[in-house]
Amino acid sequence: MQKGRMLALVSAASLVMGAFGVQAWTANRDWAASNLPVLLRNGSLYMTQDAINTASKAATDAAGRGLYVVQFTGPVHDAYKTALTRLGAELGDYLPENAFLVRMDGSLRAKVMNLGFVKGVAAYAPAYKLDRGLAGLSGQAESLVRISTFGSGTKGPVQALSTLGLKPEAIGVGVLTARVDGQRLRSLLDSTDVVYVEPVRANALLNDKAAGVMGVTKAWTSGLDGKGQVVAISDTGLDNGKNDSSLHPDFQGQVKQLTALGRPGDASDTMGHGTHVAGSILGTGAASKGQLKGMASGAKLVFQSVLDSKGGLGGIPDDLGTLFKQAYDAGARIHSNSWGVPAAQGGTTYDAQSAQVDKFMWEHPDYTILFAAGNDGDQNNDGQTDYGTVSTPGTAKNAITVGASQNNRPDKKMATDISAMATFSSRGPTGDGRVKPDVVAPGTWIASTRSSLADAKEFWGAFEGNDKYGYMGGTSMATPLTAGATTVLRQYFVDKLSITPKASLLKASLINGAAAMNTSLSWKDDGWGRVDINNTLYGRPFKFVNEEKALGTGEAQTYSYAVKSGQPFKVTLVWTDYPATPAADKTLVNDLDLTVKGPDGKEILGNAMLGNAVDHTNNVENVVVSAPADGTYTVTVKGYNIPQGPQRFALVASGNVDGGTTVPNPPPTDPNPNPPAKDTQAPKTSISSPTDGAAVSGTVSVTAGATDNVGVSKVIFYVDGQQLNTVATAPYTVAWDSTRVADGTHSLVANAYDAAGNVGISPTVKVKVSNAAAAASQSLQFSGKTGSYGTAGKYYVDVLAPGTVKAEFAQNGFGSVSLAALDPAGKQVATGQDGLSFNAVTTGTYTMVVTSGGGWANYGLKVTYPPVPSTVVESRSGTLSAGGTRYQVYTVNMASAGSLNALVNFADSRADLDLYVVDSKGQVVAQATSPDLDPETLSARLAAGTYAVYVVADSGLSNYQLTIVHPK
Repeated sequence: MQKGRMLALVSAASLVMGAFGVQAWTANRDWAASNLPVLLRNGSLYMTQDAINTASKAATDAAGRGLYVVQFTGPVHDAYKTALTRLGAELGDYLPENAFLVRMDGSLRAKVMNLGFVKGVAAYAPAYKLDRGLAGLSGQAESLVRISTFGSGTKGPVQALSTLGLKPEAIGVGVLTARVDGQRLRSLLDSTDVVYVEPVRANALLNDKAAGVMGVTKAWTSGLDGKGQVVAISDTGLDNGKNDSSLHPDFQGQVKQLTALGRPGDASDTMGHGTHVAGSILGTGAASKGQLKGMASGAKLVFQSVLDSKGGLGGIPDDLGTLFKQAYDAGARIHSNSWGVPAAQGGTTYDAQSAQVDKFMWEHPDYTILFAAGNDGDQNNDGQTDYGTVSTPGTAKNAITVGASQNNRPDKKMATDISAMATFSSRGPTGDGRVKPDVVAPGTWIASTRSSLADAKEFWGAFEGNDKYGYMGGTSMATPLTAGATTVLRQYFVDKLSITPKASLLKASLINGAAAMNTSLSWKDDGWGRVDINNTLYGRPFKFVNEEKALGTGEAQTYSYAVKSGQPFKVTLVWTDYPATPAADKTLVNDLDLTVKGPDGKEILGNAMLGNAVDHTNNVENVVVSAPADGTYTVTVKGYNIPQGPQRFALVASGNVDGGTTVPNPPPTDPNPNPPAKDTQAPKTSISSPTDGAAVSGTVSVTAGATDNVGVSKVIFYVDGQQLNTVATAPYTVAWDSTRVADGTHSLVANAYDAAGNVGISPTVKVKVSNAAAAASQSLQFSGKTGSYGTAGKYYVDVLAPGTVKAEFAQNGFGSVSLAALDPAGKQVATGQDGLSFNAVTTGTYTMVVTSGGGWANYGLKVTYPPVPSTVVESRSGTLSAGGTRYQVYTVNMASAGSLNALVNFADSRADLDLYVVDSKGQVVAQATSPDLDPETLSARLAAGTYAVYVVADSGLSNYQLTIVHPK
């Protein structure tokens, strides 16, 4: 969409780092390679003696642990990391160059400092954690911030939530979002749970001629139209949002899944952006007799509507991994995104969203994600190109980021030269010097499908003679065209070659076959060139490597190619890199090097055309021999520095080329200064819940704790000697349906295994199953506080069979309190003071409402109701401490809508435990955070789906018993 029509969701605050007395380290990039600094977003840290001395001044948590930067003497070997973790250090994010963020106490810091391969240890100062967009936030002024946290998964976010008393708006993997004022921001920067704090910046919305420009038409005649492929799009909506005969003709029969994430139940497209994008990828052209069809008209569509009720993009989850996983689970392997944070709003950084893109692709290497580069190539409309303007998340390393070239419509302005750029297209490089965009595609005057609900003002112009289509332009339009071309390319590998291509191979193939643009342009304008599927597939022979080999630091793989003259010999190396931390000034983590040796013995280094001796910045490297001599060319891929490996890669070699023979390599020299001894120590494990002798019924949560000197690889649970299930990561918990065994005594055992195959067997826990008696009655207990006037609490109960519902109420304090019951339609059916009782005729979810007429008191509520056979009652236990293990998370799967009720009892009155429920998008949908309330209870009415229940230690230390009741 045009730059002037971008739709911002949230405006960023303007803030001053000086409010915190922050000073960045002065960079000195002229030091020798042996004195490489640690490249942080807010300055370069050199391991001078002064810097090392700061380690003793690091802020620590209640357990005495601080955050430190540990830099090694050179490239990172796995043995270095193993040595640190065996000492007890917690490794966090990799920091360039050759460093890790580490959490440990003072005594351990001294041991780490004495390791021969450690160059230095310095404090990770609060100054390094603050995004410059938050400089100046002080006093009572609040800003919505995204907090990157220490620790994997949701561990870090919940610990930060607990220690800082935050009320989060969203919790994701490695991040949480909350509103903070200046004082709370100071606390965040001092916390050992916090790695980086950045403002939540607004995401905005950033063809018959284009197919010819991109060389797709020959692929169509070869039978490649995307059939068998599934493409996902996240955008404003799809036509009228109804997947039936009233939908735009070009999408009928194309839609596999249509989801409304921004406006529940409404996936319509009032802006026209999403419909236009979808047509460019896979519109069938049914409304134009095949003239205006998408690049991959045979593919199927998973569409995620993210337009919210305010006209923003509020349906985009805070954790983008949630967005991608929903599409991945629906079968999509290509995901097109025509939105991002404009450069004018600070969107040119590698932020948490960029890291989430890289993380999902690292964990799902067969998933290709595309993003628009943005429309800020001429921000102030002065006719001068503005470089360094690529929008996040398009700054992600692993995504295919797409810029806009001109289309072939000589009668239209800015569509007369297919080898020229559109003036508005955002240019590279990224902030750390990487090549972006990766490729370009036509982005001016693109004719595609028009939503029946979109106003004419949303378009560049009407398509002549057919109101089912319209013209739009922008990198928003170039991206879906590239996604469609990538879909055709993927079909080629699957259907013609019978292989499943990794995302790295698709990216390498596009780049290797890209067409050159005007010679006046640089890589900062068009990346590696314009997408040309004809050249990629049919223009010259090509050989490829599809991630068959994984490399560590110092390891290499060599390939030999027989090359004849007559065509350029081009080699492209691409790897899906490990996600970087937003706190780093350089985002490359795993660094591979490409070298091509010709028959004359001369070597050419990857990306030499960029002007660097060796490229330690990009995860794409190219070598082009314009006029190769006949003979053998040797291509070597070497792992220069692989701190988060091993690292797989894709390689494409094209030209008059044959062979591709793998050349055996000698094993690398063992870099391990302290070889780990053979592991013979078995893990230790025991079942913590249920306890020995416990009476159980229904679905029972069985939880085991397991520890090992190196690490636990899996825990297998057994019931009466029969295997129940296997869990690979903590918490080690499985659900056991006790209704499948007879009432009586049964034995539970857990076996824990490590990577060496050692096994530890838990003591046997015997439980008494009694399902017949459990069905006789069912009840729920709730607790709360009254204060002032109004509603003190709402509690939800699923009554799925007619019968008597009884509520008993008691309070400890003073004041006037009333109780009311509402039926599933919201009609009041009973009231009372100390309780109530009524006959439930209508089935569904009933609501108990506690109302205060003044005064303050703690209260308890017990609701007894007819038993529900489909109810799941889960019981969990553990120990939490505000100064140690601060939280536990439990997954709840609800196959149907209904009420989720949780109750946590804790033994120590000096402790305070809180409850949170988080949905699959990372949004906090319910919470119970009353101070000093034991038990703490939570009740929520939820749609079907997967939820996470968090138990968080707000203060103190205590054992706890958690009960969760929900529909199956």
